Amino acid sequence: MIRVEFRGAIRVELEEPCSLREIIDRYPNISKELLGEGDLPVAVRLGDRIEDLNYVIDEDKSLDLIGVRENYGRRVLERSYIFLFSLATRLLFPELKVLLEHSYHKSLYGRFKNYIPTANDLAKIEEKMKELALKDIPIKKEVYTTESAIKLFEELGEEDKIRLLKYHPGKEVTLYHIDNYYEYSYLPLVPSTGYLKNFTLKLYQPGFLIILPEDRDINKIAEFKEIVKLFQAFYEYKNWLSILGLTDVASLNSAIENGEISEIIKVAEALHEKKIAQIADEICSKLPDLKLVLIAGPSSAGKTTFTKRLQIQLKVNGIKPIVIEMDDY
Repeated sequence: MIRVEFRGAIRVELEEPCSLREIIDRYPNISKELLGEGDLPVAVRLGDRIEDLNYVIDEDKSLDLIGVRENYGRRVLERSYIFLFSLATRLLFPELKVLLEHSYHKSLYGRFKNYIPTANDLAKIEEKMKELALKDIPIKKEVYTTESAIKLFEELGEEDKIRLLKYHPGKEVTLYHIDNYYEYSYLPLVPSTGYLKNFTLKLYQPGFLIILPEDRDINKIAEFKEIVKLFQAFYEYKNWLSILGLTDVASLNSAIENGEISEIIKVAEALHEKKIAQIADEICSKLPDLKLVLIAGPSSAGKTTFTKRLQIQLKVNGIKPIVIEMDDY
């Protein structure tokens, strides 16, 4: 008899080994009691490590479910939607390269390399994604040696993954796949495409948005809210990375290996200083009507450092600002 304990409170006994997904399906009240109504378990915490729901329990275990309302669970769900989007794109448009760039108000923003999509393109991809979701296809996990994973991606012509795995520190990597479509993921993925039914795609030039479910209700697609200044900041950030020659993590690793990181840091600092100078110029253009400039941010975000650098740039413009710090005011 195999004994499984959930969060030290709920206990079940198994006559034979089975996956966590099978346990959850067999005892649906477990996830409701631990996570609450409207949440969805997507991974499990086993001591100091996290596994996907295809993990097989073959001995006594104490564990805890991770739902999408938890930050880690939300990231698992996002990564799984990226997998589904990339798979659908590969099936429909095998020549296109998907570049997922950042989150953007309950959605994920991405684009295609050297191609601007049309509304018709996205409609076809969304239809294919929903078709795959309805089929509830298992997303299989396999552990490869790093060397064999690189050989696999060489055969598949996945140059970006080859460059990334070149710097992988471990001897093994985890790959997820459906048929011959493989993805490297440092996060667990959901066990099947049936978990990924609630989404929509939106054209957002020059790319697209994958609009995800609500945090508090997995069955409801979130209402997208455009935040223009935030997107502009992301776009400027992308341009900075282009100037620095850092298109992905692999290119950063390569720069470090080639001894170029010192120059990259100097250029990044110069770009930042240029931006602060532009902000100072904008402040000065609004004088004398402008009386107060407020700088907000979370703890350790760099507010004090930024304020001091802005103060210097204002002095360059002949302004003598007074700094009032809320920490010791």
